[in-house]
Amino acid sequence: MYRREDLSIAIPTLGRDIGLLDRILGVLQAENLASIVVWDGHQAPSQAQAQAILARGASLRVHQRNRGLSAGRNTGAAAMATSLGMFIDDDIVPAAGFAQAVVDFHNQHPDSLTMMMGCVTWRGGPHQSALTEWFETRGNWNVFHTVPEGRPHANFMGGFTSFKTAALSDLKFDEGFTRYGCEDVEFGYRFFARGGTLLSWPRVLGIHIKPLSAADYLRDHLGAGYSRGVLIERQPDTSFSLAWTCKAFNTTLPRAQLDALAGCADRLLVQGGGRPTPELDLLMRLLSEQALQSGFIEFMTAQHAGAQALRDAALAGAHIDEQALINGIEDFAPLLLERARRSSDPQQRMALLARCRSLIPHYLAPLIEEISERDDTAAHAALREHLARHEHRLDHRTLETLRARLGLQRHSASGGGARELYAVLLSAQAAGDIGASIDAAQRLLDLDPGHVGALIAWARAAMRSDKPLARVLLRQAKHHVGFRPLHEQEAREPEIAALLRGIEQTPEHEA
Repeated sequence: MYRREDLSIAIPTLGRDIGLLDRILGVLQAENLASIVVWDGHQAPSQAQAQAILARGASLRVHQRNRGLSAGRNTGAAAMATSLGMFIDDDIVPAAGFAQAVVDFHNQHPDSLTMMMGCVTWRGGPHQSALTEWFETRGNWNVFHTVPEGRPHANFMGGFTSFKTAALSDLKFDEGFTRYGCEDVEFGYRFFARGGTLLSWPRVLGIHIKPLSAADYLRDHLGAGYSRGVLIERQPDTSFSLAWTCKAFNTTLPRAQLDALAGCADRLLVQGGGRPTPELDLLMRLLSEQALQSGFIEFMTAQHAGAQALRDAALAGAHIDEQALINGIEDFAPLLLERARRSSDPQQRMALLARCRSLIPHYLAPLIEEISERDDTAAHAALREHLARHEHRLDHRTLETLRARLGLQRHSASGGGARELYAVLLSAQAAGDIGASIDAAQRLLDLDPGHVGALIAWARAAMRSDKPLARVLLRQAKHHVGFRPLHEQEAREPEIAALLRGIEQTPEHEA
């Protein structure tokens, strides 16, 4: 049985608000917890700052330069001498008594790969506002209120997360993420592929002490968009979308217009009593998508030759189609793969695929493309070598693709989250297995009642046998897709409309 003395807390910090850090450390001190402050600021702590941290009973680890949140968490985890650990961001104040709830969780869930995510909220804190309420109910933060206790999260989040320290002995956060966002997503791809589970445990409560204006939101999501570019280069098999990339080059507004959108949102937060409104919701969803696209464009133009010229052409009024994108940007592996797929020159095609694999050695898609017309001993040997060499780098879906190619037994996703179950659902659909599709869709909806893909998949499977049920499922999907990112709405809404038309056109004797 775990006890309170088995728990350590790591707080990575930039050192921006020493008073708030001291408040957090005060809570930890009152809980008699071992705490580690990882100073990742742009300058070293002053002597007075270091002494104040030590006076709270915490140990202090100082990075010689700012290395990012991933490095801060890795340093904190490595410094833990206990069997349980927890990351707490430096703007989250845990509620009194949280430590025992964390220990109780681990006693109820002793598996080494089962982690816990508490509930982080602005509610009840000094910065609660109409915008934070929008973020918690309509934005990405809604996961803290929609995933029931004891159910798995689909994506990993590390800001208020507890774990068995043994789980992180050979699993690290990727320190290539130095700006806001996506480091948790990438870590989750690898963690979930190992069979890991992140369970919601909202009885462990933290108050978010972070002011949030629309300008703050824009800044963070610009960083997340840039980090999405890093994510694609870390996990290209699962995170790249050619359609979204093309859309980003064509539809992203100049930065000045994004600032203007943020200004409009801030104005809506003032007038009319500062209440959440449908207008605010529409504006914030647009700002979210634009900020992510803009940050991604910043990444592409900074890292890849040819991207700036295409972006300038789009701003000047040209439409950048997929072919122009594929041929116009150099050394971005997912686009080189698309170029190879469209090449009619076998020699050029193989050279492009080899370049993809040299840029990202664990990228599976170029290898599959290379051996697509072969099913011989050499092809299987290449796949086996890829699995042996890169298994620890791949996400669950890519691993399942690789194992299926090798004829190996598929790993069960029963203990995983929505992401793993969705991979099972897609596989069942591809195999034309209606029963398995419905089963996977129902299991997904047990985890996430608003999962649009699951609702559509179940509707597709039921269209001929139960037209009224399919109609209800599609109408539910139509409702829930309104809460999804704009690019997903654009893809899903026509699909839902077409399926609804198909139901109405199906003769009753065929239904």
